[in-house]
Amino acid sequence: MPCVEDGAGGYVRTNRGRMHCRALRDEKLSVGSGVVEAANKTMVTQRMKRSGMRWSIDGGQAILTFRSLAQSGRFDAAWAQLMAHRKAQFAADGGPGVP
Repeated sequence: MPCVEDGAGGYVRTNRGRMHCRALRDEKLSVGSGVVEAANKTMVTQRMKRSGMRWSIDGGQAILTFRSLAQSGRFDAAWAQLMAHRKAQFAADGGPGVP
């Protein structure tokens, strides 16, 4: 199975130095878009398109950001970073800060 679809010769020539398909396959890692597409289906479609759900763009982005951080195990680090940023904002504005 090739790294890219037929007809993408220019892309292959330009990016050959960054393509390590054989080494990735030897390590049993994916080189195709199927993994990304499956993640999209799981992370986005199943969550955002449940029966009766309607989302604004901002609300949808907020829930997808939260879900991706939670699913990837990065939520705690992101929350700590957000709280540090908010504390700095409040301090700069002369506010009481975040407890």
